[in-house]
Amino acid sequence: MNRQALTHSLRVTIRFAVGHTQDTPVDVDVAVPAGARLADVLPEVCDVAGISPPVSPWEARTPAGSLIPTATPLAWSHVRPGSIITIRDLSRDTEPLVTSDTEALTQVRRARGGTGYAAVACATGFFMIILLLAAHPVGLTVATVACLALGAGMRLTWKEAIHPTIITTVSIGTSILAFLAGLQWTFWFAGEPGSDSLLTPLGLVTAGGSLLLITAVTHSTLRPPRTVTVALLTVGVGMCAWAGLAGCATTVGLATAITGNTPPPFITPSITAAAPLSALIELTVVIYGPLVALRIGITIPTVPSAGADLATTDVSAQVYAGATRRARRATGVFDGIVTGACLLGGGASLVTALGTQPAHFRLLFVTVLVACLAMQATRHASAVGAWAVWLWSMSTAISAACAVFIYPGATQPSPATIGIAVALATVFVASGLWAPRVANMPPTTIAALEKLESACVIIALPLGLHLAGVFAAIRGLG
Repeated sequence: MNRQALTHSLRVTIRFAVGHTQDTPVDVDVAVPAGARLADVLPEVCDVAGISPPVSPWEARTPAGSLIPTATPLAWSHVRPGSIITIRDLSRDTEPLVTSDTEALTQVRRARGGTGYAAVACATGFFMIILLLAAHPVGLTVATVACLALGAGMRLTWKEAIHPTIITTVSIGTSILAFLAGLQWTFWFAGEPGSDSLLTPLGLVTAGGSLLLITAVTHSTLRPPRTVTVALLTVGVGMCAWAGLAGCATTVGLATAITGNTPPPFITPSITAAAPLSALIELTVVIYGPLVALRIGITIPTVPSAGADLATTDVSAQVYAGATRRARRATGVFDGIVTGACLLGGGASLVTALGTQPAHFRLLFVTVLVACLAMQATRHASAVGAWAVWLWSMSTAISAACAVFIYPGATQPSPATIGIAVALATVFVASGLWAPRVANMPPTTIAALEKLESACVIIALPLGLHLAGVFAAIRGLG
């Protein structure tokens, strides 16, 4: 077995250019611990160099001028073996400049407004194309191919110089066009006579397959960020799963079990029946997303046994090579999975809220989803995942309002149902009172919220099955 020594130190050159050494800098080659902070090891390095520690404020920079933080470990400061760290004085003896109002106005730091114009213009173009060609499958197909070729031309012309937001916008817009084209082609060729239902199981399968195909093509030609590709793939797979659940609902009679009232327009009863089940699946994906991402090439080291020599390891050096790249890949995959699941979950929550079951069951289901997702969002370390889950929670809260004022047939919501929706809206309006306390909650409160989240998940499972008509179908078997 190959046992190699682990190195935990950095061999660097520290150059002192402070005080009396400004004109004649003093260099000293030392090996410092990689986990030590520069401010902690500087006094001992000064002893080695034979100079007094700096008294006046000082800073550390690389030869290129990049600032090295002194309060963080050197291993986290992008300092590599052989680097030169220059210690220099921060004091400035120059007098402040006297400026007029116009000169001061030109020196005010303001955010540049020129960034993002191209991405917004690209998104506007896609939105206009969707409005113009949404009902024409031939036009949508031609637009999809044309936008795909245009995006490939952008990447081929500008290569890596093109901004990632533009490539992201083109990838997402082209995928949306492919999705709508799949829906429209299915509606034209396989739609039921006299029916206006656009969202059918076959339509979802066709749209999901088109989305997956275009995402694979854009990944190889446009090369968008990994998070965008994984998110689109997650949405495509989720649509196919939703269509499969809708087909099963039609087969076992779940759709007929919940059609006592007027169904929502443009949506078949089977899609409505499978919507709560799809929302539960996406919630499961959000909860177990980290486990999936960790399986993407991440090696978790084993805990050393008692009495083991911590200065050696049985793991080869190849395992540690590229650890940063693998960590970024796993993070991108996780963000993509969570974002795609939240996009599809938001649509499933809205369809569930517009369903044909009694309003109080629909409202209770979306309420427990809102609570579970809001608590889930506060624990995400990634900003992308946290915002995706939080926006799903907020869109589900809007769906709760839809469950109250949009009711099928003559079944009007009860005052208690309206009160729950108003109370939920009041909690969100008063978020400025409780939001600052979320970051500093004591451990006992966090443990209580985790139990509340588990309770919400447990409540959501039977509610989703009830809204899908599973219990009604079981009772019909007897």
